[in-house]
Amino acid sequence: MQGKKQRERYRRLDRAERAAIQSGLDKGRSCRQMARDLGRSPSTVADEVARNRTVSKGPGKGERVRDAPEDACPKLLSWPRCCNGCRNLRYRSCSRRWRCEYSAARAQALADAELRESRIGVDRGEAEFERIMGLIRYNCFSQQLNLGFHD
Repeated sequence: MQGKKQRERYRRLDRAERAAIQSGLDKGRSCRQMARDLGRSPSTVADEVARNRTVSKGPGKGERVRDAPEDACPKLLSWPRCCNGCRNLRYRSCSRRWRCEYSAARAQALADAELRESRIGVDRGEAEFERIMGLIRYNCFSQQLNLGFHD
């Protein structure tokens, strides 16, 4: 099977990649250009920006953007889905009451918080761990006996 590209194991975006995305947005680069530079899929970059953009002006400031309000800029409906790199914002001629931005630092903090929350309640004491493992072993052994897999 030579010649086939071997798939790499997926890994999360790190701080440097998020900073590169923010820099690319500020410079007005396309999703495909940034993805090519990072060695990632364009959908990964687009999903990262859409998922981790936050409200920078208006109601809900500092929170993740769920749905843009009706009076939001129509440019937020397609790439880059945030106000980073917008020439109207750059020249202070944007009069919109609601804006959103992608911040690498905030995106990293949100990703770290999500990982922390997913681990809450996982830590067990040694005695509790042994009790649970005993139940698992007993249930597996019982199933093997019922299915006739015993020696």
